Amino acid sequence: MTSPLPADSPYNESFERCYEIVNASVSKGYPLLPFGPAILGLIEAKELKKVYRIGKLTEKLSVLLNRLLPSQIFEKILTNHYRL
Repeated sequence: MTSPLPADSPYNESFERCYEIVNASVSKGYPLLPFGPAILGLIEAKELKKVYRIGKLTEKLSVLLNRLLPSQIFEKILTNHYRL
């Protein structure tokens, strides 16, 4: 992908690294098969919850950690995990 940043931006290298990480993560994402029955269950439900989380345990855990931890600590965890 061509960076949306100006060619002389000091953030180009960081953007490219993050873009590659996100693409790799998406390609290893949660399989689509479980979504069909989950969506059908929502359509047929008499009452709905406010939020439904379907995903890998680590993805669900990151949402919880983001809410519980101070932002600097959560950011540090992410930068260490993705080696940024």
